[in-house]
Amino acid sequence: MLLLPAIDRLLGEAGVPVTWTIVGAGPAGGALHDTWRDASGVRWIEHATSADVRLLCAEHDVFVLPTRAEGLSVATMEAMSAGAVPVVSDLPSMVELVDGDCSGLRVRTGDAHAFAAAIETLARDRDRLTAMSAAARRLVVERYDIRSRAAGYQDLFARWRDLYRPRPAVPPRAYGSRLDRPWIPNAVVRLVRSTLRAAR
Repeated sequence: MLLLPAIDRLLGEAGVPVTWTIVGAGPAGGALHDTWRDASGVRWIEHATSADVRLLCAEHDVFVLPTRAEGLSVATMEAMSAGAVPVVSDLPSMVELVDGDCSGLRVRTGDAHAFAAAIETLARDRDRLTAMSAAARRLVVERYDIRSRAAGYQDLFARWRDLYRPRPAVPPRAYGSRLDRPWIPNAVVRLVRSTLRAAR
């Protein structure tokens, strides 16, 4: 989220007028507010219900999420359901929601210039923005509507006997430590292990 002021500055330099609404605080909220305190085009809303969020999203053309780590983003789904076109970090978890072409744009993580360029592209092509807005809303309604999802879960629970697999009498032994994971950078693993050795 701390990338937003840089994106805003780049859009201003490109002559693209932008109004931002920041909903919630989050872990980086204080730092973002301090960095962006004097910005005139920023509205801060600390508390909002889900219904409030959808109404706020409906007031905006684009939903921007420059995160470095994210699961399946409920905030992105809420924005898309209101017709806001998502411009989000290109993370594996975002592929299911944002195809990068029709339902929204995925851009390089941490790249303020890429985010600003994507937003500028949509601002200057209103026909594309309108088509993407409709596609984003349609995707969420068709794939994530609570009625169809609830029915899907009920069907899954009803099939538990077919899906049940008994646990093995002797569970397989796990080797290594919690640090032996492919997603933990080697530099972090070395740092943790050397710190633990030094503390002994």
